[in-house]
Amino acid sequence: MDMTCDTPDKEGNVETLLLFADINNCTLCYTFSHPTSLFFATQFAQIALVVTEKAAFENMHSQGFV
Repeated sequence: MDMTCDTPDKEGNVETLLLFADINNCTLCYTFSHPTSLFFATQFAQIALVVTEKAAFENMHSQGFV
């Protein structure tokens, strides 16, 4: 609930917005969606990249390349 992002408004002032404004202490579940897919949302894309790179590294390591 505390995750935020800073976004410039039309005048160039930075505005802090909640990433999950629909979530509160009474929320039992929440499904995140994005119009162009979840991988265009930074909080998911960065994790996906790290996991992919870790898998590639472990594969090369197991074959003795690293």
